[in-house]
Amino acid sequence: MPNPQVIVNTSPLLYLHQVGYLELLQRLYSQILTPPAVIEELAIGKNKGIDVPNIQAIEWISITLVKSVSLIPAIIDLGQGEAEVLALGLENPGSLLIFDDQLARRIADL
Repeated sequence: MPNPQVIVNTSPLLYLHQVGYLELLQRLYSQILTPPAVIEELAIGKNKGIDVPNIQAIEWISITLVKSVSLIPAIIDLGQGEAEVLALGLENPGSLLIFDDQLARRIADL
């Protein structure tokens, strides 16, 4: 059985980077995807002085566009990063989505 496509949101990337374990994702999954909104959210954090990973410089993380904007959930309490991760999950059936947002996890379970 092939490994699932792994799609990661902002917070797991940020927190693993801050504790020095971002490479754990590579060891577990070898290649991961993240949408552009995650890169934008990390840039906002960097502008606020937060220590964020430079995702563009990490070869095993692919920044992947959502192909269909109509797949991006229009849920008020969901951030753009979570919405794009969910949309990528819909575009890649059987994928593994990693995020820490409870609402996003509940939606992903539907």
